[in-house]
Parts: sequence; C-alpha cells; structure tokens
Amino acid sequence: MDMGANQSFYTVIQTSLDEKKLSLFELSKLSNIPEGSLRRVVERGAGSSATAGRHAAPYVRGILLKIAPHLGLDGNDLWTFYQSEHETHVSGPRDALPINRYALKIEKRWPWIAGAAIAGLIVLYILVNGARLLGTPTLAVEYPPDDSIVVADPHIVIRGTLADGDAVFINTEPVELRDDGSWSAEYTVEPGLTTFDIKATRFLGKEAHVTRQVIYEKSATTTGR
Repeated sequence: MDMGANQSFYTVIQTSLDEKKLSLFELSKLSNIPEGSLRRVVERGAGSSATAGRHAAPYVRGILLKIAPHLGLDGNDLWTFYQSEHETHVSGPRDALPINRYALKIEKRWPWIAGAAIAGLIVLYILVNGARLLGTPTLAVEYPPDDSIVVADPHIVIRGTLADGDAVFINTEPVELRDDGSWSAEYTVEPGLTTFDIKATRFLGKEAHVTRQVIYEKSATTTGR
C-alpha cells in the first residue's frame, strides 16, 4: 500500500486491516501485542493523543515493526510515516514493549524435565529389579541334606541352589554360581567334625546363612548321600 500525502497514519492502518480482513483483536493475537496497546497507538494516529498519552520512540517503533508484516506493509516505511505526523520522545529506563498476557510463555524448563526423567528412570529400575536388588536371597542346600551327617568317605560334594541372589560363599570362599542358579563345591574332610558355613548374598539386600556339619568316621556308614 502507498502511504501518500492524502492519507493519515490512521487511514493507512485501518485500510490495511480492512484489506486483510483483520480486527485489532486478531492483529493482537498475530503480533503478540496487547490489544489495548495497539489501540492507543492507532488512536494517537487518529488524533487522540490526550487519551493515549506520550509513548517513547522505541516503544512505538517496536509495535509498528511487529504489526507491519501482518498488514502487508513495510515496517520502516510505516515508522517513518508515523514520525511525519507525530512527535515521539526519547526512551527512558522504564520504556519497554508491552507484554501480551494472553501469549504463551515459554520457560526454560528443560533442566527440570531432564532431572525428572532421570529420577523416573531410577525409580522404574528399582521397581523392576527390586526383587533382585533388595530383600533376602533364597538359599537351598541339597547336600548335605541335614544339619549334621556322618560319612565314611572323606570326599564330599556340597551342592544346592540360589534364587534372587548374586553370590554363594562356603566358609568365606566364593563358589561358582551357574546360570540356572545351581552351585556346588568339592571338599576332602579330616576325621572328626567339619563345619561348613554356607552364605548367600544379594546386591543391596540381606544375606542368607545355612550351616552344615559333616562327621567323618572311617568305619561309619554314610548317611544322606
């Protein structure tokens, strides 16, 4: 649109609004400038400076540069045309573009979102793996079957299974744990009483203990083999 000498600033704005079939309210939404601020600038162009009050040049120029593309106008030409009809004072420390309270506010929330996501993953991991990480492991000793047995053969194999646990120890020595949860260890006992303290552990959890006593007697009949 040509901004000729026979047109006022208000006429240019109003004609552009009509051509774009826009209202001030719709222009406010497109430009994120509050409708009241737009109306004061337009009314000032129409000669209502008494009600509009004085605006600093950067304040008015900022508004015109934002609305011009939506009206099909050049922002700098519109500002120059405005200046030719009105006086604008130099901006002060309190002058700033108005804030549209209806516009969506984008906050820098990604650090909080990332932190919440990490915390959620940690909680989910604990819930899924809680049975393995916490609680007491289930330790079963298959041989010796009883708390105390008498054997005639010094060579014995202590064996059993472990569920919901991570490691098995016999008299503080680690025992190989197979994928199916079974474990075993071979020993040669001396004549008399030998005590075996069998312990199972779970990561971040408790321990399970089983004690077996083996009495080796050369002339004895093996029990529980």
